[in-house]
Amino acid sequence: MHVSSNRLNVDTLLRDWESTYSSYRTSSIFITTFNVNGRIPRLGGISGWLSCENILPPDFYIIGPTFSLVCTSRLQEMDLSPQAFIMNTSTRHTEWKVIIAKSFPKGSDYDLIGEIRLVGILLAIYRRVGSKIKVRPSEIDAVVVPADRHNVLGTTLSHKGGVAISMYMNDTAVCFVNVHFSAHIEGNEKRIMDYKHIVKNIHFRRNDKTLFDHDAIFWFGDLNFRLDTAYGMNNDDLRKLCNDDQAFRDMIVYDQLRRAMKLEIIFKNFKEPETLNFRPTFKYDINSDNWDSSKKKRVPAWCDRILWWNQKSVRIRQKFYDSVSSIKFSDHRPVRALFYLGVREIDWTEYEKAYQRAVTKASCRRSMKKEKRKSITHLPDCRKLALQIYGRRMTFYTIGNVAPALSRRDDIEEVMRDWESRYSTYTATSIFITTFNVNGRMPVVEDLSNWLTYSGTSAPDFFVIGLQEMDLSPQAFLMNTSTRHSGWQAVIQKSLPTSTSYILVQEVRLVGILLIIYRRMDCKVRIDSATIDVEIVPTGFPLLGRMGNKGGVAVSLQINDSYLCFVNSHFAAGQEELEKRNQDYREISQIRFPKSNRSLFDHDIIFWFGDMNFRLETNNDLSNDDLRRLCADENTFRDMIIFDQLKKQKKLNHIFVDFKEPDVLNFRPTYKYDPGTTRWDTSEKCRCPAWCDRILWWHRDGVNIRQQFYESVESVVFSDHKPVRSVFHVEIRSVDEAKRNACLEEAIREADRRANEALPQIELSQSEVDFGKVYFFQSASRMLTIKNTGKTKISFSFGARPNRAALCEPWLSVTPPNARLQPGASCTISLQILIDKAVAWTMNGDGKLSEILVLRLYRGRHYFVTVSAHYQHSCFGSSFIHLICKEKKESSAFELVNLTSTPTSLISAVMAGIPESVFRISETLKQNGLERICFDDPSAHSEFTALRNALDTGKPINLFEACKSAFSMYDTLLTLITSFKESIIPPHLQAECLRAAGNISSCWSCVEKFPVENRNMFIYFIGFVTELMKQNSTADTQMQLLADIIFKRPTDQDGDLQRLKFLETFISGSREGSGSVPSLPAHCHHDADLIVL
Repeated sequence: MHVSSNRLNVDTLLRDWESTYSSYRTSSIFITTFNVNGRIPRLGGISGWLSCENILPPDFYIIGPTFSLVCTSRLQEMDLSPQAFIMNTSTRHTEWKVIIAKSFPKGSDYDLIGEIRLVGILLAIYRRVGSKIKVRPSEIDAVVVPADRHNVLGTTLSHKGGVAISMYMNDTAVCFVNVHFSAHIEGNEKRIMDYKHIVKNIHFRRNDKTLFDHDAIFWFGDLNFRLDTAYGMNNDDLRKLCNDDQAFRDMIVYDQLRRAMKLEIIFKNFKEPETLNFRPTFKYDINSDNWDSSKKKRVPAWCDRILWWNQKSVRIRQKFYDSVSSIKFSDHRPVRALFYLGVREIDWTEYEKAYQRAVTKASCRRSMKKEKRKSITHLPDCRKLALQIYGRRMTFYTIGNVAPALSRRDDIEEVMRDWESRYSTYTATSIFITTFNVNGRMPVVEDLSNWLTYSGTSAPDFFVIGLQEMDLSPQAFLMNTSTRHSGWQAVIQKSLPTSTSYILVQEVRLVGILLIIYRRMDCKVRIDSATIDVEIVPTGFPLLGRMGNKGGVAVSLQINDSYLCFVNSHFAAGQEELEKRNQDYREISQIRFPKSNRSLFDHDIIFWFGDMNFRLETNNDLSNDDLRRLCADENTFRDMIIFDQLKKQKKLNHIFVDFKEPDVLNFRPTYKYDPGTTRWDTSEKCRCPAWCDRILWWHRDGVNIRQQFYESVESVVFSDHKPVRSVFHVEIRSVDEAKRNACLEEAIREADRRANEALPQIELSQSEVDFGKVYFFQSASRMLTIKNTGKTKISFSFGARPNRAALCEPWLSVTPPNARLQPGASCTISLQILIDKAVAWTMNGDGKLSEILVLRLYRGRHYFVTVSAHYQHSCFGSSFIHLICKEKKESSAFELVNLTSTPTSLISAVMAGIPESVFRISETLKQNGLERICFDDPSAHSEFTALRNALDTGKPINLFEACKSAFSMYDTLLTLITSFKESIIPPHLQAECLRAAGNISSCWSCVEKFPVENRNMFIYFIGFVTELMKQNSTADTQMQLLADIIFKRPTDQDGDLQRLKFLETFISGSREGSGSVPSLPAHCHHDADLIVL
């Protein structure tokens, strides 16, 4: 990509001035690499591998709060089983993670923050609990790169290749790469090819970084480079010298890796100590210090290495680099190193000042060069002003007002867009779009006979079909697998016009949300299949593997040289869920397609359709009966659109800004009908009619699009919705590259002329946005208005700050992130805060949230918008261990003051050793509602919010006063448990629990090893599930989900059946016995903190 010299000058100046806006902390990184030869060690077989007592010097502990220990463990040949090679599944993955967890220094706790695996190559990154070095979980990204020659027939078929993880430590970007290169002494060229292939193919989708876009890289693994015997040394001589305490270091001169690095063939600018103070790490006889005594008698070699690379401004010091010769169960020895990395923290206020100084200085340099050739009157006004004031005392504001264009390329591209008709031709294309909520029903072809019909002169070029609630079966929710998918596809295929043949272009599904696109075989436009991209966005609060039936799916297509995006969505239901529907829109609108990295608004046209669930407002002095009557009347139903929530929200610019839909809808509301009729809902709820099912569109300036019709199909009656359909006529662009190139030179001159005429100017409604109090999983939004006050058309976008992958923190979203405005026009930007469990886990005690958004104005200055909020801590998204300890203290405090004032639920929860919130909601259900739970009922977000408030404030005491629905209360209980930071079953004991499944005695032996808080939570949970099974006849459908929750593992992940078996072992035991939970082993009763139900 072309980058202007002015941009490079700014970047260079910012690097030179980094110390003016940055401070530094020291991060300690312990890296180890170990080819374990497919083996699992005996207990104690890796003693000392990660031992801090033996390998860290005393001053390492003295660093204290400024010191972060990030332990990166890398294994090769972790699993050499056939299933690992063919399916990339591993039976030893979990076992090795348990071994690693047990090997950490005593007294320190570590959280697993990232892992990635390719067959037997495992990379796991752990962060010390309490570390002062911040890691943003949302920006951790991973990639796998199988060795090129082994990636055959869609299977991995090899344990060679590499895996990598990209992450930020504070504001420093760090990449960890671990590899397993080709083996054998004669495989040197293959190893060099492996290196180049992995470097070329490391590209992180989330942050769009390549390998050398990072500040620091740590590359390690079994590189397999050997000692070369072609230089006068035979095998026996090398073995003897490698055994000698003095001579082995000299053997590095024969190392193939060192020779290749010296010639700069590979690992250019990477570092490793000149002398290796440990013996070669390969190849040994198993459980011995003897070199390989097999027939091959392989030459000793330093196969296992740790190298690093860093930008010039980054400080890295290696404390030590050694192997662990006492670990002998493999034919390799583990290698380890400790690094001190200086990670920066950016003061963004100071950065802005430095940035504006750099912009002005770079502009002046460029201007003075031009002045040698031309008069200063030929310079843009902003550059003249910069020249005049340069050298004076400059402030933030004066510098900002003279910021010049940083990218001439953007100016030229804008001119080329305006002149598009000069070098483009257009093909008229028709697109038939339909959306239908089918209510989980499976029709026959005759039921849809009028649905996909088209009365035009020729059949449409494209059919785009969006379904919602296609499958409401339990397996669809739990595992995102569908038994009805193929059936619906067959019915749709048979319903397409028979006069023309259609082929499937693409389909994508999220639970019951299905999007299918067909194209006429004789269509005049072409689709580049390589550019087809899909994405799914579940919304709401999915419980582990249970996806929920709300969210969106999208397909991005390049048709000729036009880019089209189709979005099919299903928003939150319920009359009172308006804000949740707005939140669903904002979440889905953040779509970014993985292949192209395009965002939603990077397309020429967007078609957005689906069951959006917006209702008719009922606070309008009209009763439900009045609305039903008026909606049924042919003369009055159109007038009811004034009560439509979607139209109102659009008018307020809260959602679908600049999307189009006819002002008047010429079809009756599409919901809710009695299935099989055209009669409004006569069920107990008697829902009010509404235009739930909609089709909207958006296009960039200059695109020609016309809607031919927009209607519903009332004759299709098997669902409680009516399908909605529309036909659009679109002009698809084809670019003549020769003509385009001919326009380019003139466009360059025009871009310069426009730049000289006027600087873009905008006005922000506010530069500081304070959300006030925000709550767990309750979205809050604020509007920011941007007005073009200049004389020229402007383009702007919100962009990521330097050294940041994402536009903003994960708790904040910006919609839309970019736009173009004509002079005098305005645009409303929606800012939304949503605190989910991942964000809540990272929150500190004061709950303060702060972010600075960077608004980049093309050919103009940057604007900065400060966003702040104060998170109200909740029992949701917290640590249940922390809650238990906190509530014990509160209970003791109550007792000291007045025992009678202590809340009953708090006393009971403390006695049970579980959080009060879990106790209150589960006991309420056990006493009043387990048999009333209908697992097919929807869960309303407003009911979740009411229950969350009741649990956090303690009022009302009776939770059924806050929420009438037993299912919503049950769903909130599961949401609470899954939101806890810890799993009920500790991670380091999960593998043992799975092995014990089916044997009640062995299972209880596992539970005995749980920490007391986990043990109490587990036993209480088993009691609740047992009672649920006794009182609710359909509760068996929940068993897999409940098993996954206690392990905190998504359904359909490895081991799901074994997790289910473990839970069933306890439930079966309780059914066979007389108590609510199976009898505890006698020795468990001696623990005073362990509850017995």
